Amino acid sequence: MRRALPIFFVAAALGACVLAEVSLDGRPCPCVDGFVCDTTTNLCVPEAGPGDRDGGPRDAGEGVPRDGGFDPDRDAGEVDRDGGAPRDGGPGRDGGPRDAGEFPDCQVDIDCAAPTSICVNLTCVAGCGDPGGTACTGADACVDGRCIEIGAACMDASECGDSTPSAVCVDGACRPGCGAVQGTCRGDRICEASGFCAVAPRCATQGDCGHPDYNCIDQRCVRRCDRPYGYPCRGDSTCDAFGRCTGLGVGAECTANDACVTGYCLIVGSPPIESYCTRPCAATSDCPLDFTCSRVNGAKQCVRETSFGGNQMLDVPTGGACTAMVNMCQSQLCSTGDFCLERCSRDTDCDPFDLDCVTVAIDTNNGTVYLNACVTNGGFQDGQSCLNNDQCQSGVCNRYSQQCVKPCCSGADCAAGDVCTVYDLATALPLTVCQTPGAPGALDYGATCNANGECRSGLCVPVDPDNQAGPKACTTYCCDDFDCGVLPSGGRCATLDGPIANAQTKVCVP
Repeated sequence: MRRALPIFFVAAALGACVLAEVSLDGRPCPCVDGFVCDTTTNLCVPEAGPGDRDGGPRDAGEGVPRDGGFDPDRDAGEVDRDGGAPRDGGPGRDGGPRDAGEFPDCQVDIDCAAPTSICVNLTCVAGCGDPGGTACTGADACVDGRCIEIGAACMDASECGDSTPSAVCVDGACRPGCGAVQGTCRGDRICEASGFCAVAPRCATQGDCGHPDYNCIDQRCVRRCDRPYGYPCRGDSTCDAFGRCTGLGVGAECTANDACVTGYCLIVGSPPIESYCTRPCAATSDCPLDFTCSRVNGAKQCVRETSFGGNQMLDVPTGGACTAMVNMCQSQLCSTGDFCLERCSRDTDCDPFDLDCVTVAIDTNNGTVYLNACVTNGGFQDGQSCLNNDQCQSGVCNRYSQQCVKPCCSGADCAAGDVCTVYDLATALPLTVCQTPGAPGALDYGATCNANGECRSGLCVPVDPDNQAGPKACTTYCCDDFDCGVLPSGGRCATLDGPIANAQTKVCVP
């Protein structure tokens, strides 16, 4: 059962102001009370105290839970700085990923060759889909190498067969966790022990990420572009030997799409007030701080604070402190509980918070603004009859079918038999929602087509966005590149015109 959350939105051009939480760990010396200077790096670290450190600011031995690292399973030492030699001879995993020991075989299944190999006790072993793996019994199903009791009623994950992060209990039913399904956590997401994806840690240096598959980019740990499910390199950029895309990153000034590693240069205003590299997004956390996930001509992109005009400050991530008078939330949305909310595009964006993705109407001086936010809303379930938006849990009542519908990014977010399609929530405002097609086509993703009605997905678009008269193929709507893995050879999430006049949508193209 998801918890209720009262909502308070501050919206003055969707902005007001928030008090940021400041971390003093890792700041240059001299240090304030409670911190000491690490002379090897000239950075401030928390002062040792009873029960906090088991050997000093940088301990040379095995760590105890929460002994100075930013994660309960990590100890206070970093590679090359834990009081001993760069490799101190300890076991491969004697306290955490930064204690100078070798990294284990795996942390989650995607580190192995899942589904034929899965991660068990930090070691890759045969999965249930492999001839050498254990066969699933009873009501358990083999999901990406794991035996999981999908769909069974539950109160917590312990009732779902395999343990977290391989199986989770959501809304009273078992489903695969991020530790079992390849590609669930991508880009700047990591799989937590809870079985849900979480935003990777903030970072100042490469060492803060604590894992060789991640780089520190835009102050956040991001999966390397040469690793599975890392952000792909677009435009003229390539992935270098360090797992970074060459070229201009998010926020860099640009004049053409190909100059950006994301393949998209956003031009704001006419004549241009500013232009910079950005990328498609689904949720607030898909964007660096100082950027928020906002609609641009109908399609969601990472938009930086300067584009909103005034004194916008998007410095506080989801969960940080805010008030009605002081709101610097990255999402621009502050709850009545005085913490920053997450913007979203589908329910899975809100799973880490145990909330729902709800479409909310906000009255501003410029008229009504519609936003998707992670909150809880009472009302009718998806598919139930309705007369207006306020009656639906999702915040959207499809006026054509008079049924409640939920938001989506792609067909993968919808129930079997439903498609993710565009709904004109308001003039020039496309919203992608799950809907049962009247007469679904027979063609699968990637098949050559001539019209939308020929495709199971209900969407047929040109293979080359720059050639509208060229060949077409069945595809799906998307929020980011990772939604396009359903295409036979993968694809990218491109911003295109239509189907609503004067508005753009995002569609997967090869």
